[in-house]
Amino acid sequence: MQWQEIVPPERLVYRQGQAPGDSDAFQSTVTLVEEGDKTRITLRSLLNTKAQRDEVVQKYNALEGAKETLGRLAAYAPSIAAGGE
Repeated sequence: MQWQEIVPPERLVYRQGQAPGDSDAFQSTVTLVEEGDKTRITLRSLLNTKAQRDEVVQKYNALEGAKETLGRLAAYAPSIAAGGE
C-alpha cells in the first residue's frame, strides 16, 4: 500500500497493490464527514476494470471485509473518544 494523500481529519487516499508498478493496483479513498456527534465514513475503491472489481468483490470478499473493518472501528472508536488506546 502506498499513501498518496492524507488530509486530517477529512480524507485518506492510497494505492493498493503487490509492488510498485503492479498493473492490478487500484486507488482507494476514505472520506470522513462529521455529522453532529457522529462521523460518516465513505470507502471508495477505483479499480481498473469491471472484471477486476468483480474479482476483488468475489475472490477477496471485499464488501464483507469492509463491513467488518467498519464494525471493528465502531467498536474501537469510543475508547479513543474517552482518551484510551
